[in-house]
Amino acid sequence: MSRNRLPLLAGCLLAEVIYLASGARPGHMSRAATRQQTQVASIAPAIRQRLPIELQLAEISRAQNAASDAPSANKSTAGKPSQRQPAAITVDPRTPHFDAVPTATSTAPPLLVGPELLPTSGSEPPFMPGIWNSPMIRPGNNCYAYACDDFSDWRHNTDDFPQPGNTAGFPTPLQSQLSARLLASRAEADGLTPVPSGSESEAAPVGFYKVALVVAPGLDYHWYRQDRNGYWSHKLGEYPVMITDSEGNPIADPRTAAQHYEKLIDPETHTPIGHNYSSFGGFFYVPEAGIRLHGFR
Repeated sequence: MSRNRLPLLAGCLLAEVIYLASGARPGHMSRAATRQQTQVASIAPAIRQRLPIELQLAEISRAQNAASDAPSANKSTAGKPSQRQPAAITVDPRTPHFDAVPTATSTAPPLLVGPELLPTSGSEPPFMPGIWNSPMIRPGNNCYAYACDDFSDWRHNTDDFPQPGNTAGFPTPLQSQLSARLLASRAEADGLTPVPSGSESEAAPVGFYKVALVVAPGLDYHWYRQDRNGYWSHKLGEYPVMITDSEGNPIADPRTAAQHYEKLIDPETHTPIGHNYSSFGGFFYVPEAGIRLHGFR
């Protein structure tokens, strides 16, 4: 398996392992807006392997269904638990690894603990990859929807992706217009609040959580969000939720995360799934309940 896919596989699988162990919406422009993207021909077709995202999800669903059917002394019949229960940060070493991604577990580094994590307000959304990676949610919700905690099953594909400013009535900017300054102003118009200078490393006020904007000027943008466990997760376009950066490292601070997502290749289109998001666009506060986003029509 090509090494440039291992961080993506590691991030997706590690996210699901944490979710399963607990029992518990790159920005990416639409496909139509980025069809002119040059195909990556550095990998010979003969050695390309299908990125088993769909196979991962099918295996994860099977494992979750099996776990829910298994008898448990702690299982309650009082009712279905809230979907907003947070996922635990610890990983059970006994958690089975999926055969769908046999090489991913060995490349995932251990989770960070300690002062590296930015402080939290307690109002952060729980980490719930099972919902975001479901077939009804994953294809039509991008990193902006994920950052704003707005998963919607009426968005069906990349053309339905909400873009910064759409909710406020602005049309989607041209790819060549994408800059940190423009996207920050559009996000603010949608209801996100820029974090004041000097407060970037402080917790959000109670009732809010923090998200971060990174930009590949003239090409694309991407968003991260801080979860209740203190780490930062993200969703590259229509791909599954990840908790690692482009090098497979857990994200304690998006300012120091590896942003070279152009190294990760979609084996079906043979194009990168992201870009080098070299421009940091700042931190923003999002209300605890999230922001309901709309596309521009």
